[in-house]
Amino acid sequence: MGQYHANNIQFVSIYPSNLHSLDYYFRKKFREAKGFNLPT
Repeated sequence: MGQYHANNIQFVSIYPSNLHSLDYYFRKKFREAKGFNLPT
């Protein structure tokens, strides 16, 4: 993650605890990172 930040690369971190609701967490974190929702 440090290399991504150092090179100004945006990313979404997904953790094992998020896997039970992957769609929900990915969409939530994407919205937080990019500022808009993914299309449904």
